[in-house]
Amino acid sequence: MRAYWIKQIEYAKEGANPMDKSPFWIAYDYAMLRENDQAFAWLERAYEDRTYYMPWVAVEYRLYGLHSDPRFAALLKKMGLENQVLKK
Repeated sequence: MRAYWIKQIEYAKEGANPMDKSPFWIAYDYAMLRENDQAFAWLERAYEDRTYYMPWVAVEYRLYGLHSDPRFAALLKKMGLENQVLKK
């Protein structure tokens, strides 16, 4: 599975599929790899770019692995979504 997510990141960075090029989806792929530092770096970029998908950050189940990191709570607070996280 790891190879799959790495390939997804490569495609996204190359712009192979414009929809996947969003920093949000690159963060998502890094989260699936449990590379949290990279995931947060790309989430910050998605936030700065005002990426369309950012409101889903609080409820996207594939990002649940990031919920315990203080950076996740800080990002939600910055977005005004601190009370929107779904509980597992």
